[in-house]
Amino acid sequence: MPAKGWDATKPAGSGQPTETSTVLASDPHPPTAGEPYTPRSGEPGVAVEDVDGTKKKKRKKKYSSKSARDFQEMGRGLSKGAFRMAYAVAIGLDTFYRNQNKSARKRKDGMMKDVMLNTARGLRDAGAEAARAPYDVYKRVDMWRQARRAMKMFSGS
Repeated sequence: MPAKGWDATKPAGSGQPTETSTVLASDPHPPTAGEPYTPRSGEPGVAVEDVDGTKKKKRKKKYSSKSARDFQEMGRGLSKGAFRMAYAVAIGLDTFYRNQNKSARKRKDGMMKDVMLNTARGLRDAGAEAARAPYDVYKRVDMWRQARRAMKMFSGS
């Protein structure tokens, strides 16, 4: 018996589904040709109707106060900087580990003889990645906004 969806009477690769095939699509009700697109219930910006026909209220848009937004931006910058530092340590240790194993395979007591060289290589790779962390924090903090707020606070307006 042939596999499901294969029909010997139609040419292979015709692109048209056969009677025996099943069409898989992400949308269970795709629009037909010529029909304008209408958003389905549950998509953003659409009032959702219940089964009984009543409309639910649209969800209120979330927002942050200006002071909270500044702290959120600084928090994002600090967390990205911390992530980059952790990633830098991981890169450095990985380089050190790989070079130590390579030294041990190459010659007798190579791991002990090359420990300083391998440490320097690991620190080099870690430092190259860690050097980018302060910029991640800096670019998240809007210095001009902070300066304007400070001036307003000191001027009393």
